[in-house]
Amino acid sequence: MNQAKNFVKTLAWLVLVSAISLYPMQATGLVNLMPTKTIIAALAVSAVTFSILLVEQSLSLINQRLIKFGLTEDTIIKYLVWPALVALESLIVYLLIIIPAEYLLTEKWLILTRITTDQKTYLLLAVFLLIFLLNYFFQKVNRLGRRGWQIVVVIFIFLLWGNKNYLKYYHRLQELPRIYNISSDWSIVGKQITIEGKNFGPVWQKGKVTVDDFEMQIVDWSEEKIIVEQPHPPEYFLGQMVVKNWRGNKSNGVAFTILDPGELNN
Repeated sequence: MNQAKNFVKTLAWLVLVSAISLYPMQATGLVNLMPTKTIIAALAVSAVTFSILLVEQSLSLINQRLIKFGLTEDTIIKYLVWPALVALESLIVYLLIIIPAEYLLTEKWLILTRITTDQKTYLLLAVFLLIFLLNYFFQKVNRLGRRGWQIVVVIFIFLLWGNKNYLKYYHRLQELPRIYNISSDWSIVGKQITIEGKNFGPVWQKGKVTVDDFEMQIVDWSEEKIIVEQPHPPEYFLGQMVVKNWRGNKSNGVAFTILDPGELNN
């Protein structure tokens, strides 16, 4: 086991030194061996791995010094190690839930326009309480966390990196309009349709609402609600209603019929 850890530690240190050396040469154009992002990723992974192995080797020394200050081993585990693990595990579970939930509910399935800060806070508190109870009442969970603390730290760091990239991606998605609901999936001349959604743009920067290439007349426009009225169409057809904001970004399409008024009597 120790031999394997020494091998990983030596490899991580080698990659760390190599990446540190390659990055400035890559940045100045002296070499072009790997993309810069690859070097940065190798640097980050090796740094985390090397740091964890160093901490692991230093734990016994840290433990001895804390005992010299009057702390018992049980006190160290109860008031230092255990709270830290519970906090890390809570954040890991929270991130594993909130990242896919926010994306699926607000961007994929279009059930919620957003998950508010208060809702995220309540979710974190619920997760924290659950993880606390599991660790407090089930010693197997507690021991498992202490034995695999290295894995817990690695997962936490990976999720922090993933969450950072996800937030950038999610922020870019907020430039795209989204249609959540329309008051009717058909219209005739003069009929008004209410469109509800998000990211439509402010009232002073109105976009367009079209059914295929046929443009609807804007009656009212806001960030999350648009009212349009159908003008005279060149033809009657079934198409896709789309909102285009002032940036030129298009929303999801919703099936919509430009109906012949004569069909209403049939």
